[in-house]
Amino acid sequence: MGEEIDLRVIGSCGPQRTEFRRSARNLVHYEQMGETFADLYPDVPLPKNMWSWVEAAQSRLARSGGAVRRCPPSI
Repeated sequence: MGEEIDLRVIGSCGPQRTEFRRSARNLVHYEQMGETFADLYPDVPLPKNMWSWVEAAQSRLARSGGAVRRCPPSI
């Protein structure tokens, strides 16, 4: 995958970057993560109706039983 990153054929969207940066330990780490994304991955814009598409897909999965979350048993 290194070659693909070097060629910038793999991109990143805003929601993905936001989710990834949730793990930042502090402001400096948050900003470093943002810079890393900007350096490695070109921005991939999402259509304005993206979230309605995601919601519809999740609803279809839930109706078909495909969105059932599998959790490990409690100990």
